[in-house]
Amino acid sequence: MTYKQALSIGINDYSPSYLRLRPCLNDATDMHHALQSIGFHTQCERDLDLKSMKAATQRFVRSIRPGSVVLFYFSGHGVQSDGNNYLIPTNAVGICAENIRSTAIDAQKLINEMHERRPRLIICVLDCCRTDPPTEPLDARSRYKAALAGTRGGFAPMQAPPSTIVVYACAADDTASPRSRNGRNSLYTYHLLRYLRTPNTDIETVLRYVAAAVQKDSENKQIPFRYSSCNEMIYLVTKQGVNQKMLPYHMHRKPRDPYLDASQYRHRRAMSLYHAQPPMNHYQYPLNGYFGAPVYPQFHGRYNASPMPRAPSRYDSPYAHDLRYY
Repeated sequence: MTYKQALSIGINDYSPSYLRLRPCLNDATDMHHALQSIGFHTQCERDLDLKSMKAATQRFVRSIRPGSVVLFYFSGHGVQSDGNNYLIPTNAVGICAENIRSTAIDAQKLINEMHERRPRLIICVLDCCRTDPPTEPLDARSRYKAALAGTRGGFAPMQAPPSTIVVYACAADDTASPRSRNGRNSLYTYHLLRYLRTPNTDIETVLRYVAAAVQKDSENKQIPFRYSSCNEMIYLVTKQGVNQKMLPYHMHRKPRDPYLDASQYRHRRAMSLYHAQPPMNHYQYPLNGYFGAPVYPQFHGRYNASPMPRAPSRYDSPYAHDLRYY
């Protein structure tokens, strides 16, 4: 039985107050319940400061089992600086390019630490880069720029280690929308919850469905993106239902190689064609019935009669088909 584990983090209560978000706690909670329903052992963390966020991520990294399927989900503010991506904790006051390494969580470093635990697959979903319009006029925008001075409200491309899928809610150097149809979740998480429990569908196909739905709902204003180094088909939910735990043979299905089959089983196909013809044994010629019709011997239980017709020959009854009775 393949072990599945996940960590879901959502942060709404940012300080200063004009950086607060609305749907992130709902996103983390709903993802927590959705992953539990498909057999994941999940941890859900809400409104973490830097110290608590580091402790939660390190505790989760230490709990990863070799050969397991790991999913990390984060909903909150994310920025990039010098080509690196960072997850912002609750206290964002004074974060700038000079001190961001010590005041935020490096997403690339976190993925590398998870990869060192040798899981079978890492799925990292970052529903970040949200920048709500400020509720106050220009002074709020200026304070927002001062709070995150030198950073950019979007994620830079990341390097995916082997067997890793990194999912962005939007394209690189872009921002994500915090609004969806239900008014509870962000746009990306809303569609991710719709398709996550689709049975008998590999995770790459599920993420393509989610990206297409987000792009359609946003009218091409938000285009999700992902980096993948996963070279196998992973099924989080089998065809037996959402509560069915994933088995190893449901995770990895190797397609048949027609070229390998042709070289390996060529002699078997030749033998099968040979045995399709009934052995004549001591019969030198096929038997003939009335009016020269050929009769093929039947060998029940082993061989079938040959379906090949036989042309008339000199051994047929002469002129049998031309006899007329008056």
